[in-house]
Amino acid sequence: MFEYFCDRCGRWIHHQHNRYTMKIELFASKETLEITEEDLQRDHKREMEQLLDEMADQDPRKLMAEVYASYTLDLCPACREAVYQRLEQGELLRHV
Repeated sequence: MFEYFCDRCGRWIHHQHNRYTMKIELFASKETLEITEEDLQRDHKREMEQLLDEMADQDPRKLMAEVYASYTLDLCPACREAVYQRLEQGELLRHV
């Protein structure tokens, strides 16, 4: 049998109690792209080469984390209720 601990409060989640799973995805969000005549005239190959040069010395994991990250958290019933209430009140991201 697996043992789970609440990722919010750290308490052990007894197998007879409900365990809640919360999934979070953070990703770069871009608006709809409009291509202009000016965009078509740019030297895209040069721009890509410059971008690759800038990224060459950077940590690939850090670059990826800037674009996408996902988390799966286990919550006990009390923490599930606390998170739910904060979501409902629009206060999830406010300091506790």
